[in-house]
Amino acid sequence: MSNRIALWREAPDADAAVELAALLDWSSVVIEVPEGGGRAAFFEACASAFGFPDWFGHNWDAFEECLSAQEFDEVEDLDDADGLLILWSGWGWMAEHEPEQFAVAVDVFRDVLAAWEEADLAARVVLIGEGPALSLGHAAETPELFDDEDYEIEEPAR
Repeated sequence: MSNRIALWREAPDADAAVELAALLDWSSVVIEVPEGGGRAAFFEACASAFGFPDWFGHNWDAFEECLSAQEFDEVEDLDDADGLLILWSGWGWMAEHEPEQFAVAVDVFRDVLAAWEEADLAARVVLIGEGPALSLGHAAETPELFDDEDYEIEEPAR
């Protein structure tokens, strides 16, 4: 399974995706950027969601360093999880009004996902909700978050 960034405009809500991740033994992080939030709000939301260390400098280099080193305290049970689902809610404003900053965020996530894949950490970054048209390099907008080959969900006994 390759790590990637995906777009899920019609996600029911972040809570539903978090519950799905938990059922599949994945840890999850929800980055909730408030409406009208650009780069600064994104960094604040990430620092809070991941539990970045106090030295996090609210810049792209520090962001990539914290993610690459997995320097986060708020991600529960990551060591025991089969993967990490990162949900980015409120991405649309930044993509539309600060497209250069949004592009840097996507590039950093791609670099970190590639490094995590080499370290055998399965991960997805999923942009949920509304925003401008995007090309993330995938054929379909609705992602297959988890491959059937990797997970089996047992039906409850009736």
